[in-house]
Amino acid sequence: MVHWDGWDENRVINIWKHPKSKIVISNMELPENTIIIYGNKKIGYIGYSQSGDHSQTRKQRQNEFKGPVTAPAPLVTLLSPRLKVSFPMTKRFAPGGVPILTQKTLVRVEVENKAILAKVPYEIIFFIDGTFYSEEPSGISPYNWVWDLSNVKTGEHILTVNLVSFGDQIGVVNQKLKKE
Repeated sequence: MVHWDGWDENRVINIWKHPKSKIVISNMELPENTIIIYGNKKIGYIGYSQSGDHSQTRKQRQNEFKGPVTAPAPLVTLLSPRLKVSFPMTKRFAPGGVPILTQKTLVRVEVENKAILAKVPYEIIFFIDGTFYSEEPSGISPYNWVWDLSNVKTGEHILTVNLVSFGDQIGVVNQKLKKE
């Protein structure tokens, strides 16, 4: 169970409130011996298990599960790619590290955990303020995109980069920027 406040990982967009948002939610069945910890603000599971207190409360079950733990698919395929967007040629930044861009700029997209996409084709899709802008159907990392901003209005914008693999893995990163 994951409680989510609606903000993206970079806290740039509140997805619940964004008028153009679409959410893809996937899940997997957990093994029978999964432990879910919820609501204990004083101590987490790791602290509890290391304290030794659990040995007092553990009850031996007659038919306790002793087999191997398995997942419905290789765990690496269940992970979301983590993306990093940078503007390596940009020298000017607004407060908060927001890049200030002019007519043309280099956008670099990198997958931080490349191993999960090692043998899976993927595409990289760019959105400006929630509207589709461009895509690269044969993704590589790092991917360098020369972005011509001549048709982008002056002002603040949000660049959203989606990485979608043919194995249904989706990575998303949002980046504020300012166009002059």
